Amino acid sequence: LTGGYIIKIDKPTGGLGYDWSSQIQPLNAGSQLINYAFHYPKQDEILPAQAAYIENHVTDFETNLNGPNFKDLTTGYRSFIDVPSFIDFFIINELNKNVDGFRLSTYFYKDKDSKGGKMIMGPIWDFNLAFGNANYCDGSLTNGWATDFNYVCPNDPWLIPFWWDRLSQDSSYNNQLKCRWENLRLTKLHLDTLLNYIDTLAVYLNESQQRNFQRWPVLGTYVWPNDFIGTDYTSEVNYLKSWI
Repeated sequence: LTGGYIIKIDKPTGGLGYDWSSQIQPLNAGSQLINYAFHYPKQDEILPAQAAYIENHVTDFETNLNGPNFKDLTTGYRSFIDVPSFIDFFIINELNKNVDGFRLSTYFYKDKDSKGGKMIMGPIWDFNLAFGNANYCDGSLTNGWATDFNYVCPNDPWLIPFWWDRLSQDSSYNNQLKCRWENLRLTKLHLDTLLNYIDTLAVYLNESQQRNFQRWPVLGTYVWPNDFIGTDYTSEVNYLKSWI
């Protein structure tokens, strides 16, 4: 009962609706709510006791995070979540300013209490509108935060949960985030590492990209929601590198 759940924040798919809504409204919202859906077990497979358990657990986490003692190292939000996974999720979505980040295509899971039992962010996916490839809601800009989406596009039907703003109010969390960022910038997220990786992939994909654009001749053509329209493969690769 206590684990083996994957929950998502996303648009409803497959004719299925949302399973429950957060009791805490997103920041700068009108009538919008944060809606959750069962991903595993599926909506038509989850047992009533399981559904009630995980909904109540997420609600208890949000109530704790929104409460006056949320920073308490023992009884606060840290008793519910795996903080390093939240930090990595934040970094990777902010690194590429994913316009869908935090509010759509967002997954988190909870294992059994006997295996730790904390909520873990991920797996991450869906970055087709990241790295400047979105000409709306400031998605193409290299300044600003993806987590400010609710203030940039407050009328969008899908907003970001209050989680990320609330976590940023904890200096202990901010220090942990800063240390993780600075460590990654020395290694996997060093600028040279990122740009060299792109060069390696560009060479690896060179033959297949030619066949791709023969089949779909979209180079130099606007395809929603492009902000940059490259005339050839090289210009597209260079844009990605310069944007980063």
